[in-house]
Amino acid sequence: METISPTSPLSSPPTPAASPWVQPAEAPAGPWVRGYFTGSGKTLFGLFLANALLTLLTLGLYSPWAKVRWYKMLAHNSRVLDTPFDFHGRGIELLKGRLLITVLAIGLMAMGQTSHLWEIQIQLIYQFSVMAAFFLVLPWVILAAYRFRLSRLSWRQIHFACEGEFSAFVRRMYLDMLLVILSLGLYFPMVSIRMHQYLWSRIRLGNLRFTTDAGGMDYYRLYTWNALLTLLTLGVFRPWMVMNLTRYRFSRLRLEGAPFQFTGKGGAYLWLVLGNFAIVILTLQLGRPWAMARTYRFYADHLMVHASVPLDKLQQHSVTLKRGVAEELADFLDIGM
Repeated sequence: METISPTSPLSSPPTPAASPWVQPAEAPAGPWVRGYFTGSGKTLFGLFLANALLTLLTLGLYSPWAKVRWYKMLAHNSRVLDTPFDFHGRGIELLKGRLLITVLAIGLMAMGQTSHLWEIQIQLIYQFSVMAAFFLVLPWVILAAYRFRLSRLSWRQIHFACEGEFSAFVRRMYLDMLLVILSLGLYFPMVSIRMHQYLWSRIRLGNLRFTTDAGGMDYYRLYTWNALLTLLTLGVFRPWMVMNLTRYRFSRLRLEGAPFQFTGKGGAYLWLVLGNFAIVILTLQLGRPWAMARTYRFYADHLMVHASVPLDKLQQHSVTLKRGVAEELADFLDIGM
């Protein structure tokens, strides 16, 4: 990252285009700090190829170490104030979770293959039980995987952490699910932002805490109108919707009172998506690492934090290293975070 001086054209992040649906957060004057991603498509491709070969040769056993190497590469190539992040996870941590998930998957597949021999009532009970178990475990998986990743991430040898409590997070998610059902889906836009609000407001870097006031009717109006425009334009407006929502979320994020800003615009994001699509298609998927590097660089280049963050007070706080079982379960359930 670089510090942007007050005389620089980027001393204050560009104000998002005025919207009749939401009032953008006011950006304070003063220097801002911007990050950058140094990884290239060539670097990502080399690591992807090596991981794929080792995973194939070991019949899949190497995949946890492949994931750790990937996370480490992303962390080392993401920088703030010329200082890279670091990821301290170990493959053996994820292997334990992977073995547990493998046993679970084999059990579910075996039961599914023999379900046609059961009475219809037992089949219905089995299907209902699987669905119920999924919804029961979902909040735990999301929070546990989030806590694991952050507990292994550091900057300047200071670890991140997430202090979310399972009981509070589970209650919030179940309440949100119930409200979505009772409102016939009208409450759905609030589910994602309330989850982000809970998780982001419980992150800390050492002894420095993140906070966010995202949510409320301003977000609901923003999401609803952007979704309506996306629907009316048959999806053409979606890149602008993604950027509008991303700008909103980061504009409400603070680190010890220092605000963040995200300056990505819909037009630039559209060209990014179209370019990535062309790269992947024309190279028969071989160009996917270059597309991923372009995406990482886009987000890093447009994310800023105000230079008023009290880094002189940054100290390591007590860290409890979380287990990696939920990380593998999140992958198994295809839960992106």
